Amino acid sequence: MSTNSIHWVDIIIVLLTLVFTLGVGIYASRKNNSSDAYFSGSNKIPSWAIGLSIFATLISSVTFLSYPSAAYKGNWILLVQGLMVPVVLIFLIWAIVPLFRKMIRLSTYEYFERRFGLAA
Repeated sequence: MSTNSIHWVDIIIVLLTLVFTLGVGIYASRKNNSSDAYFSGSNKIPSWAIGLSIFATLISSVTFLSYPSAAYKGNWILLVQGLMVPVVLIFLIWAIVPLFRKMIRLSTYEYFERRFGLAA
């Protein structure tokens, strides 16, 4: 067997993941009656889940590669930055996310449109 080919087990795992994802999407789509409910999750997503989603957005593979590399070179300032992420996350969960839900329905663009008009 060539080392460059994909094994049949890998193909089955990818296909099963795809079928599972499509199944969850089809199941969840039955509950949505409008595009507003789809994009906002019918406002049923808890603040902690939104905060974890924001946290996952902040952390990337580049973070895992660049922070240790920078520390090895002698500058530990990125460690302080990385340690502040949980503090910021807690602030986001308890202060910003509820405010965002109350004042802004879907996006900051919608907020600017309501506040400053269509020209914004």
